[in-house]
Amino acid sequence: MAEEFDERKWKRDKPVQEYWSEASDAWAEFIRDGKDISREYLNSPGTFELLGNVDGKILLDLGCGEGYNTRLLARKGAKVTGVDFSEAMIKLANEEEEKEQLGIEYRVGDAADLKMLADNTFDIVSCFMVYMDFEDIDGVSKEVARVLKPGGEAIISMPHPCFEMRLENGEKVSGWIYENMDDPDDRGEPLYVKQTNYFQEGAYVLDWKMKRINKHFKTISFRRTLTDYVKVLGKHNLLICDMLEPKPTAEGIEKFPELEKINRVPQSIIFKAKKV
Repeated sequence: MAEEFDERKWKRDKPVQEYWSEASDAWAEFIRDGKDISREYLNSPGTFELLGNVDGKILLDLGCGEGYNTRLLARKGAKVTGVDFSEAMIKLANEEEEKEQLGIEYRVGDAADLKMLADNTFDIVSCFMVYMDFEDIDGVSKEVARVLKPGGEAIISMPHPCFEMRLENGEKVSGWIYENMDDPDDRGEPLYVKQTNYFQEGAYVLDWKMKRINKHFKTISFRRTLTDYVKVLGKHNLLICDMLEPKPTAEGIEKFPELEKINRVPQSIIFKAKKV
């Protein structure tokens, strides 16, 4: 859940990558233990549906974190480079690479300044549930276009800007409304999605306090509109050629009935954009 956030204080006191580095161990445990059910049964299946066959493709996983999806891509036959701005995350990713030997090259780098990567190098750039965490999406989009080969594709997934959950001053301004909002342990049935301030933009804190997470942590995201994302991609000659608002898998709903509500209102959105 999000809380009120003083962006000026954040810029002075702690860069966004420090939040992710401090959260790296807890995040890796959350992901690797299969506790991120939206990833497992919604967003990864949707992303791989749009990706199609990656066997033999030269692929950049941008904002790769500790490398969970990077490894999935390599196992599917892609030649993968993973880049993340958190040294702690890349350290965890490299530890797994030493164990599994998938041929993944990991680099620490700023997604808006990929100076270590040559022009026209990659068939595909994947940005898995990370574009909302990039502060400079103009710079990132420019770099994605630069490192893609002509005709190459970017696969970009993120929480759906129209429906993502967000708080302001402790009040829910967007997200699901339940029968029993005052009881966090038994909220009852999901009734509808509330959205009262769609056009307000800026940085905010995500407070990861789900019961499935053993050690809670905080990260920073950036609130933007669909228009912002579509326009910045187009500005850098990344033409959206396909899109998906994924639904949860049947297996996911069977194991975790709370995912059923995503069949009513999408949680996320995935773009496929081609360099033209």
